[in-house]
Amino acid sequence: MTTNLLTTGATGALLFGGMLGLVPAADAAVVGGMNFTFGDVYLDANAGAKVETFGPGNFVTGGTAAVPGCSVGYTPVGASGFTLTGSSDGQLVWSVYKFEFSFTATQDLSVTLSGDVDALSAMILFTNDANQSSPLYFRMPGDPESWSSGAINLVAGQSYTLAINPGGALGSIESGTILDFAVVPAPGAIALLGVAGIVGARRRR
Repeated sequence: MTTNLLTTGATGALLFGGMLGLVPAADAAVVGGMNFTFGDVYLDANAGAKVETFGPGNFVTGGTAAVPGCSVGYTPVGASGFTLTGSSDGQLVWSVYKFEFSFTATQDLSVTLSGDVDALSAMILFTNDANQSSPLYFRMPGDPESWSSGAINLVAGQSYTLAINPGGALGSIESGTILDFAVVPAPGAIALLGVAGIVGARRRR
C-alpha cells in the first residue's frame, strides 16, 4: 500500500522538474569510478525522523531515519554502489520526498538498478545528462514490485543523473528495497586492470 503525499499535474514536471543543471563544479566527491557532482536527499520516517542532505560530499555518506515501527535510509555510497531501503510495521509510512544525485563516470562502468517495493512509492528515472529526453531507465507507477533494469553501460567522461519520485513525495507502508544501485567496472576496464596487474607483477620480479 502506498500513499501519494504530493502530485504534479504535468508529465514533464515529473521528469526532474527543471532541477538539473545547477551543479557547482567545485563541490564533488569521488567514489570508485564515479565523480559525484550533485546530491539532494530528503527521507522521512512517519514524520518522526528524517534524513536531509545536500551536496555530493554529504550524499555519499548515507543516512537513516528511524522511529519505532518505521525506518528509511541508505548505505554509504561505495565503489560497488549503495542500497536504499524502507521498513514499516504495516501502519507507519516512510516517504521519499527527494532522492536525486548526479555523477560523471571516470571510467567505463556497468550499473544495475533493482528493487522490490511498489512503483507507486518509488518511481525511478535514470538519464544520461547529454540526452535527458531518452531515459536509460524509467520505472513508472504500475510497474511490477520486483524489478531490475538489467545492466546499463556507462561511458567514461559522460555525466548521469538518477532521481526517485522526481515529481514529488511518495510514501509506503511496505518493507523492502527501494533501490539497489549496483556498480561494476565494464568488462573492458576489468581486462585493463588485469593487464596492469600482470605488468606490475613482472616489473617487481
